Amino acid sequence: MKAPRVAGTVNPRSPSTLYDEQDFWDALAQCFSAGKSMHVACAPSLSEWLSKNFKPDEKRAGGQAAIMANQLAALGGRAVFSPAILSPLQAQLLNAGVRVPVAEKGKLRFASPSEAARLQDVTKINWVFEFKAGGVLRHKGGELRAPRSNRLIAASVVPSEAPVFLKELEPFLPEIGEEVSCGLLAGYHYISDAGIAKRCSSQLSALRRKKKILLHVEYVPFEHKSAEVPVLREITREAKSLGANEAETVEILRSLGFGPIADRLKIRESAFVLYDAAKHVFERLGLERFHVHNLGYNLVLLKKSANPEKTRDGCVLASLVASAKASSGKSVVSQEDVSALVLSKGLMDAHAFAAEVADLYHADEKALLYDGIADMGKHYLVFVPAPVVESKTTVGLGDVVSSVALAKETI
Repeated sequence: MKAPRVAGTVNPRSPSTLYDEQDFWDALAQCFSAGKSMHVACAPSLSEWLSKNFKPDEKRAGGQAAIMANQLAALGGRAVFSPAILSPLQAQLLNAGVRVPVAEKGKLRFASPSEAARLQDVTKINWVFEFKAGGVLRHKGGELRAPRSNRLIAASVVPSEAPVFLKELEPFLPEIGEEVSCGLLAGYHYISDAGIAKRCSSQLSALRRKKKILLHVEYVPFEHKSAEVPVLREITREAKSLGANEAETVEILRSLGFGPIADRLKIRESAFVLYDAAKHVFERLGLERFHVHNLGYNLVLLKKSANPEKTRDGCVLASLVASAKASSGKSVVSQEDVSALVLSKGLMDAHAFAAEVADLYHADEKALLYDGIADMGKHYLVFVPAPVVESKTTVGLGDVVSSVALAKETI
């Protein structure tokens, strides 16, 4: 829904949880003033207040995994979706082509969302408040003007949010892994107990038992910050690909103990500084692939045994899909919606980035500019400009970029 235009007195800040109306306005003011996204849990009392005071413009399938599954299915892919909770309402909002693994009479079956829906499951509702660049939030103390289109996501909290496969599916995880080309994972930011992370890691190991698929985690800042590093370390034992935007990369750096590097990135956000910072995440977590998506470009660090050309081509398609989604405002886009878009900002970023990488790391500037790939010694660097469009929606763009890029890369 569109961001409200009028509020009381506000104090831009980033609450860890939204408990009341003031927390909400302050969080929205923080997003407006910085032009940055925020995903924050809201207490049940605030969820009730939101329901009473705002009428949504549209209802869409939410959650990172649902967004990714819907978009991949809309592009003609075979998307297998295995959520911890699946209410009938959520199932109605999923693409009919999405398949959900279910265990029946000792056998595995891939059912339609409506067939797999569980009547006892609750519906998790996230309130998304979007604003456009130049939008104004007026309050008693003045007004705030957004420098960039973005959103605030106020996420409700429901029981059983742990991102684990259902117990009845555990014997079939190796078989499920055989059916897919890669795995896109989400929801780990809800974990507060390292024991749950160990169970997740064990399930992921089983998923890769018969076929060594690449598993990708799409990052969201953790609600329980003390759990962030232990959970990330545990999950990345099996999931060797990570996706994040520039603001989320700052969060990861801080959690991993790279405070000064995070501060530098926050102060001077450029493609080169972002790459220099991303290297620390890539190396500290022992990743094989780190995809950082930003306005105007995609930056991917890859292990040397990977195929950088496939990664580049995946990022090209993903950028076009995300831009078509942003400019159209649609929840998902088809292949027909994807068309040539202007790359001017991304190309300027590419020239500046290639020059700095060549200067400081003695990389091949021409190869990076013309091929989008540089051999950095211990890893490959892939840099792909992305179209910048006038956005009608910002929701799920990072999820779309990461999922489409990896799906294209691994088929």
